[in-house]
Amino acid sequence: MNPQRETRIHAQDVRMSAAVYRRFGSPEVVRIEDAPKPSPGHDEVLVRVRASTVSAADHRARGRTIPNVVAGRGLTVRPLCPVEG
Repeated sequence: MNPQRETRIHAQDVRMSAAVYRRFGSPEVVRIEDAPKPSPGHDEVLVRVRASTVSAADHRARGRTIPNVVAGRGLTVRPLCPVEG
């Protein structure tokens, strides 16, 4: 790999886009925001995801149709879904 290209990639890749919501409600409460990119631990990897979907669990959490025991994590939420492929 070209060392100059590798440096440029790392320098600009400290932020990412994330789908977040800060209140419960209809799909319109979900916003795409700039967020810090997570740093993987020594036994983890960071995978670039170019496209994703919203799962049924994400939809229920946003609409607050899941039990409070599960939903009581705070109000800023990044939907989670498995990466496959």
